[in-house]
Amino acid sequence: MSEADILEVPMQHASTESRATLDTNSMSASTAAELPLPYLPESVAVTRRFVAAKLREWGLDELVDDAVVIVSELVTNSVETCCQTHMLVGIRRPTDRIVRLLAGDGSRSMPVMVQAGPDATSGRGLALVHRLAHGRWGVTPLPFGKVVHADLQGSKNVHFCRTREQARVLCELAPSPIVQQRARGVEFTTDCLTDHNGRTSAILRRRLMVQAGMSMVAVTIDDPEATKRVTEAIRAIRAVGPVDVQGFITEGADPRVVLTEINSRLAAGFLLAEEAGADLVRQAMNGLFRQPVDHRRLTYRSGTFLTKYVAVMSTEPRAIPGAL
Repeated sequence: MSEADILEVPMQHASTESRATLDTNSMSASTAAELPLPYLPESVAVTRRFVAAKLREWGLDELVDDAVVIVSELVTNSVETCCQTHMLVGIRRPTDRIVRLLAGDGSRSMPVMVQAGPDATSGRGLALVHRLAHGRWGVTPLPFGKVVHADLQGSKNVHFCRTREQARVLCELAPSPIVQQRARGVEFTTDCLTDHNGRTSAILRRRLMVQAGMSMVAVTIDDPEATKRVTEAIRAIRAVGPVDVQGFITEGADPRVVLTEINSRLAAGFLLAEEAGADLVRQAMNGLFRQPVDHRRLTYRSGTFLTKYVAVMSTEPRAIPGAL
C-alpha cells in the first residue's frame, strides 16, 4: 500500500474502541483531529505531514520540529506491533499553547524507556520522546490495547503573522512588542576562526534538534554560499578570533542565506568541529597568543554527527554527610 492509499483510509475504518480512546470526538475540529492508519511503515511519513499541517493551521509552527519527531517514534512503535486492525493517531489542543499527541494501537504491550548502549542501533525512541516532551508523556492501558501520549507547550505570547496588517494590530495590543523576521529552512551554526590578518575559516553544522536555544543534535555540512555570507559578515564587523554565526539556509527565498546572530566566542557545540577534523581550539589559542593560525588544519569532514544529552539529577536541597 502506498502513502496515497493510506491517505484515503476513511475515518469509519478505525475501530470504535480506538476512536473512543483518543477522546477527540468531544472537541471541535479547530482543537482536535485524528487519523486512522494501517500498521505499515509508510504510515510514519503520513503521520508527520498530518501533524505538521495541523500545527501550522493552529499557528504553532515552533512545535513542528519536535512534534514530528515524537509522532514518528510513537507510530513506529505502533507499526512494530503488527496488529491487524488500524491504529489511530490524534492531536489535541486543550489550551492555546499546549498540544497533546496521541497514538493508539491494539497491542497491550507497554512501551518501556531503556538506556540504550553506545553501540545499540535501536532503543532510544522513548528516551527521545521523554526529552522532547520534558517528561510529559504517558501510557493509558485499555482492554483492547493502549494509547501513548506526549505533551508539548508552545512559546507564550508568540504570534506568527501572515500579513503586515496582522503585525500592526498585534503591535498595538501587545506591550513592548518585539518584531522578528520569520525564516524557513535549514538552521545552521558556523564555528569560525579569524586571524589577525583577516582570514577566516568556517565550519558549518546543521542544527537537527534544538532545545531551549541549545543545539542537541547536529551534523557538519558543506555549503559554499553560506560560508561566503558568514565570512563576509565577519569581515564587515571586523571580528577577530573565535566567532559563532547562526542563520538559515532557505528554500526558494532571496537571499538564500539569512544570518540571525553573531557572537564573539566559541559555540557550545564546538566539539563537533573538532570531531570533524578541524583543530579549532589549538588554532584559537595560537591566535590568542599572536602565533600563526594554520588554516590548513581548520578543514573538516561533512556528515559528522554530534548528539548531546543534558540531565538534571536533583534540584532539592539536601544535607551532605560530614559537611558543616
